[in-house]
Amino acid sequence: MRVADPNSLQLIRTGQTVDLVLAEESGREGRNAARIAAGVTVLWTGSGGEQPSAWLGTPKDQNGLLVVAASPETAPLLAGASARGKVFFALVEAAR
Repeated sequence: MRVADPNSLQLIRTGQTVDLVLAEESGREGRNAARIAAGVTVLWTGSGGEQPSAWLGTPKDQNGLLVVAASPETAPLLAGASARGKVFFALVEAAR
């Protein structure tokens, strides 16, 4: 998925845990925000700060790209999320 602020990806690294929030346009009221994933692990970011991984290579348009490990229940919520609105992340403490 693509995050709303590609520069923010410089703040996170592979292995960190994040929550993902989707802010969708809701007409005249502005934006409606909802958490779409809780405690997912970052697998790769298109921030340019990490070396390309063997399994992903180097996508042509990697700017703003965030790859996370999601459960089968969460994956459908994430698919196409950036097409529905703006996606943001928040660093969270990993589950113990």
